[in-house]
Amino acid sequence: MTERKNIAGDAQEIWHQINTDFVSGNDLHNYHVSIEHENRNIDLDIVSSPGGSAEGGYDVTTLSSELPAHGNFSFAIFPEDFLKKIGKLFGQQDVVLGYPEFDNRVIVKTNNADRLKRIFAVPEIREVFQSLSGYSFRIHKHPEKEGDYLELMVQRSLINAGELKGVFEAFCHVLDFLNKREEV
Repeated sequence: MTERKNIAGDAQEIWHQINTDFVSGNDLHNYHVSIEHENRNIDLDIVSSPGGSAEGGYDVTTLSSELPAHGNFSFAIFPEDFLKKIGKLFGQQDVVLGYPEFDNRVIVKTNNADRLKRIFAVPEIREVFQSLSGYSFRIHKHPEKEGDYLELMVQRSLINAGELKGVFEAFCHVLDFLNKREEV
């Protein structure tokens, strides 16, 4: 794995550095950054593997951050595709949050629909996740570290800085909400 780069500062400084990396010809298919911003530590990883002779390749972009204050709240969101529609027919959980465009495009699992509805009350945040394809967005136990993490995993390399910034800002919105000390 390539060495993890550290970026800290306000939003403008962070995106200036990321834009610089994107236009400088750095290897964006093996890009690992720890971002420190507003008392948050967020890991950004963009990985691409072309695969070998019989192997298929893969692309993935991951944003993850530790969740110190989220209580026992959990959720997972996936885009609704053909296989997930079949899963719904056989009883797979799909919580309706009351935002029709969002509810029709994603599968939602959670132990607190009211809290998740408040998280996604901002239309621009819903728009990011209802228009994104091939992803999982969830709270989970980190396999190598202690504690719970918020993780967004997109099954492609987000190497367009504008698109990545929109996804990053939506991720931070959810992270900020989860880090509030709120009764669940």
